[in-house]
Order: sequence, then C-alpha cells, then structure tokens
Amino acid sequence: MTNLSAIQIIPSIKIHGSRISNLAIHKYIWIYLTFFPVLPGILGANLAQQLMHVIFLPACLILIIYKAKFIDKRTILYGTAIVCAIMFFYSITAITMTAMLTVRDITDIVRPGIYFMYFILPLCVHLNFDEFTKLIEFLKKLIVVQLIFSLFIYFPILWPIVDIFKGRPSDDMALHFYRWSGTYGFPSDFSFLLSFYIFFYISLIQIKGKLPARELIIFGCCAVALYMTFSRGGIFATVGILIIQLIATGLIARIKVLVMSITLTLFMIGYFSSNSSENYGIYTEYLTSVFTQDIDSSASHRIRELELARDSALRNPPLGIGPARVEIASQISVIESFYGYHLIKWGIAGLLFMLAIKLTITRHSISFYKKYKVHESTHEVSAFALAVALITMSEILLFGLSSAITDRLKTLPTYYLFVGYVFMLKAQTNSLRVILKHSQ
Repeated sequence: MTNLSAIQIIPSIKIHGSRISNLAIHKYIWIYLTFFPVLPGILGANLAQQLMHVIFLPACLILIIYKAKFIDKRTILYGTAIVCAIMFFYSITAITMTAMLTVRDITDIVRPGIYFMYFILPLCVHLNFDEFTKLIEFLKKLIVVQLIFSLFIYFPILWPIVDIFKGRPSDDMALHFYRWSGTYGFPSDFSFLLSFYIFFYISLIQIKGKLPARELIIFGCCAVALYMTFSRGGIFATVGILIIQLIATGLIARIKVLVMSITLTLFMIGYFSSNSSENYGIYTEYLTSVFTQDIDSSASHRIRELELARDSALRNPPLGIGPARVEIASQISVIESFYGYHLIKWGIAGLLFMLAIKLTITRHSISFYKKYKVHESTHEVSAFALAVALITMSEILLFGLSSAITDRLKTLPTYYLFVGYVFMLKAQTNSLRVILKHSQ
C-alpha cells in the first residue's frame, strides 16, 4: 500500500462496492471545515459560522441515515437525553428570565444541539483503528498547510487569498491582520488549534520518549506559530497546562524535552528582541501588558465582563437572565469568555451543567489514554485522547477566562469532532483488544 505524499491534501475516494469509505468522508469534512470561507466583507464570522452549520446539518443527517452503524448506542442515547435536558433548561430560563426575547435568542437555546451534531458524527460514521491512525496523519498535513498559509500575510500579492479566511481583512490594516490565524479567522481561534497539536506532540514524547525529526519540526513550527498569533489567552493557557502536565507526569525531568523547550523559548525571545520593527514592539507590549498596570481595552473588557458575570450570578441564583441579547447589549458590547457567557445567560446552574460535561470529557479522554498508552500500536491514538483532555482543561482552568473558545467560528466543530473521536475509540475497545493481541 503506497503512502500519501507529504503534500497530498485532497483525499482519494475509495469505493467499497457502491459506498464511499468512511475515512474519505472524514477527510472531506475536515477539508470543508478548514477551508470554509469567512469573507469578512460579505459574511463576517457570525454569519459564516451559521452558514457553515446550516450547510453541514443536512449533510450530517444524510450521512447518518445512509452510513450510520451505531457502535455505542448508550452514549448516543445518554447524549441525546443530556442535550434535550440542557435545551429544556435554556428554554425555561429564557421564558421566565428574559424580558425581551428576540429571534436571535433562539441560537443560544439550540447551541447544545449544534455541539451534539458534530460530536455524534464519529459515533455514527465511525472509523476503525487503522483508519483513525490514517486520519491523524491527514490532520498533521492540514496543520502544515495552515502554517504555510499563515505566511501569506507577508506577501501583499497573496492578500486577496488571505482575505477569504481572515476575520480582519487587509484593507482594515489593523495590526491584528499580521497576527497568524491560518484559515481559522482569528488569532485566538488558531492558537486553540495549535495548542491541541502542541499537547499532542508533548503527549507523544511523554509516551514514546522521543519524536522523529519530521514530527519534531512540525511541533517546533506549531510552537512558533502559537507565539505568532499573539493570543494572550491561547499562549498563557497552553503554557499553563503544559507546566501542569510536565510536573504531574515527571516529563520535566527529561533532559531532551527541557533543552528543546528552553531552546525554542530563547529563539523566540532573541528573534523578537532583536527585531526593530515597530509592529512587533507593539505586539510584545500587547502580550506583556497583562502583567503591568497599563490594562488595554481588550483586557479591561474581559474584567468588566467577569464583574458583570459575578453580579448576574449573585443577583439571579441559580439561573441567569437567559439569552437576553437586547438587555446584555445595553450593558456590554459582546460576551467573550466561557465563564461570562454561562454565568450571565444561564447562571450558576448553567455553568455547572457545562462544567460537568467538560469534566466528563476530560475523565473519559484520560481513561482511554491510561489504558492504551503502554501499547506501541496505540501510541498516537492515546496521545490524541490526552490532547483532547488537555485542551478541555485549558478552557476550564485558563482560556475560559478570556474566551468561550469552543464556541467560536471553527473551533466549535473542531473541538466537538475531536471529542467525538475519543468516544468513538472508547466504543471500539473490543476491536482494539484484538489488534493489540495480534501485535504482541
């Protein structure tokens, strides 16, 4: 069987009888999500996300009807019940607590259903162990494409292409245009995607003790790209979770990892310290301002939002004020953070609902990782599961203070597909045991 070349992105369609292979379907789903246009001058992030979901929903239903083989009916039934319960809770809160309901408020009520749509797909159109391993290789190629695409901002001739996927187009010429964002629209969104790959590779090092040169290069490029996003939430959340991981697992004691981390850090510091560009000086100020007395408008907005969330939670326990877009708009321009969104709109009860779900995801991901990390043939899928646990923890512990990162343009489908893959793998533990038995 021939290997895909390093630059092959468009997957070949393998037909089994008259059916397209599940692997090809998942590859095309990722191409669709990765290259779905933002078109800020025509659609904008909000409309682009809605359109992306609207197009994906019927496609998802068709796939489930014609391709579904339910490998974990219990998870699907429990998941359906949980989503219905949350949407019912949201509806009651909206009816009883929101003074002026609008049509746009409906999107907040049905949001858990959108999560579930992406989560359930891998459980219905599932991949076996070998196919998922191939999908991981394909996802590595996609992140390389994203890294290359991020470099387009330095070539004005390529700006028309960049503008298709940028939240801040080139004619805006704000400094945000020059922050790396791949095709994910915004630097913070791209930093979330990059953090997953960084967690994945660190987890692989933790499991295997080393990385091949090619994988090490991709890991290093992802680390540099994370810095180039200049996303404070993304950088601090990633570094914070990595410190916890390194200390908790004892990985920090491994000289190779320590030297690699120090070298990469010194490279970035040296490069930007020696760079005389005024723009990068402003970027460095932007990153470090959170540690100074000079709080910029972005940080002050988050502080104001969290204060509003605290006041709302204390004023309306255990419920929030519901979707209430009109009422919220009179107090703050936009809700950015995970904690702000849930406390203001759904109160303490709503936040606890969501935290329980995130902690369940973390527990299942870590459980799978612990069970299969010892087998050489499952190293990569184990690292994938641990990376899902770590990005979930990053939102709960750090990223969620600045952004509702798993609700944003392309990070929403990305995250819930990743979670779906973990539960898909857990549902196939019997098949994995057979594979591992033959590999011994």
